[in-house]
Amino acid sequence: MLLIDGGEINPIFQQESNNLNIRNGVGILQNGELIFAMSKAEINFYNFAKLFKEYGCKKSSLFRWFCF
Repeated sequence: MLLIDGGEINPIFQQESNNLNIRNGVGILQNGELIFAMSKAEINFYNFAKLFKEYGCKKSSLFRWFCF
């Protein structure tokens, strides 16, 4: 799921959402470098996306870890 597309937060995310979880994701900066982030506390999608936007990411996506 894209958090950021074209430098803008995905419009489906609501700033006041109560959908809180530990989240991790990856963002792409304008120069092509990657940023990886993982929250230490529960956070909603909007605020997690906002982090990537503040770093200047043009695209960002949730990253899912699968443990077996």
